[in-house]
Amino acid sequence: CGELGNLLGAEVGGFVKHEAVAVAEDVGGEPAVPRNDNKEGWDNIDIFGWMGYPMQIKINFLCRDSILAAPLCLDLVLLSDLAARNGRYGIQRFLSFFLKSPMHDYTKNEVPVNHLFQQYVMLKNAIREMGGYPADETID
Repeated sequence: CGELGNLLGAEVGGFVKHEAVAVAEDVGGEPAVPRNDNKEGWDNIDIFGWMGYPMQIKINFLCRDSILAAPLCLDLVLLSDLAARNGRYGIQRFLSFFLKSPMHDYTKNEVPVNHLFQQYVMLKNAIREMGGYPADETID
């Protein structure tokens, strides 16, 4: 594996997990064909079977970006509509959970929240508040 194995491998509870995602790069000396909307991901999990025999679980995931993004876009539209109906306008920080770069209002000296669990709590609490329920910091 070498350096690539060190970058992609991670030990998790006695298992070694390896991940890779196909992009337009050389694979086995052959240039990969651009896949446009089609994406392919591999996941290999090294395990130990009966009597300590090393085994590997291989997962090959084929998908389309547009199909993966459609529910995300629908959630963003529905939550934006809910916020507007509750009188919320401007930057909606609670939607940062769905986006790569967290939204914040730098004119109010807000700091972007990059922690996924904190973004999840912000999302759940915003939905709770818009539904008339108190905020809860111990959400699932």
